[in-house]
Parts: sequence; C-alpha cells; structure tokens
Amino acid sequence: WLAQYGDQVHTLWFGVTEVQAVAWFNQATTCRELLPPQPSGYGLAVWRQERTASVSYTGTGWVDRGTGDAGDALELHCCLHGLTRAEALRAVVLDMIAAARAELEAAAWAGVSLPGWTAAITTPAGWRRYDALRGA
Repeated sequence: WLAQYGDQVHTLWFGVTEVQAVAWFNQATTCRELLPPQPSGYGLAVWRQERTASVSYTGTGWVDRGTGDAGDALELHCCLHGLTRAEALRAVVLDMIAAARAELEAAAWAGVSLPGWTAAITTPAGWRRYDALRGA
C-alpha cells in the first residue's frame, strides 16, 4: 500500500501485518483467560455444546481432545465467539491501532521514545505525527 500510494498519506499512521496482529493478540491474551479450566484442568468446548471438558492447554495454545482441533489464543477466540479468522483479525487490528495511537501520543507529549511494538508498526506519516506532537 505504501509502495503504491507513497508515504504522503497523512492518515495512515500505522501499518500492521497479520503476523504482527496475531502476535500482539497472543501476547496480551492467554488461552486460560479465554477459556478458564474446569476443576478437571480441562476447558469446556462451549462452541460445540460439550458436556465433559476436553480442551487441554499447551504452552501458548490449546487442543480440543474431542475433535483434534488446536491453535493459539486467536483461534480459540474465534471458536468462542463464532468468528472467522478475518473477522477476528479486523477487530484485533482496530484494537491494536487504537492502543498504538494512544502510545504514540502519550510518548510524544512526554518527550520519550515510542515503545518497541509501536515503533515497529509506525509508518512515515505516523512518525511525522509523533514529531509534530513532540514539537508542540
């Protein structure tokens, strides 16, 4: 997009890839938070009306022992809310951009550097906004 339209676009402050959005969501959200374990230690697969909990937790993911499905926190979020991956990613990217904007503005007003994750997704237009706020 930047290659086609250039960095003169004043409204595109952040550029987020799918990999960055998934990593951001998975870092902020654990599978155990999304689907708290039952006393047995397994989660209840409510998306398929399960009565006996069969979802186990791996280091950063989950496995539904009843169907063999598995994934990361984002995939579990999709199952729990009946979302496609694209729908979930749209919402995650919007949340990520809102958080990045708040970080950019707070850092600029405080006169400090951007946090690493925000700096990684900030476009040239975003850096101009940061510099303008910092100069104000």
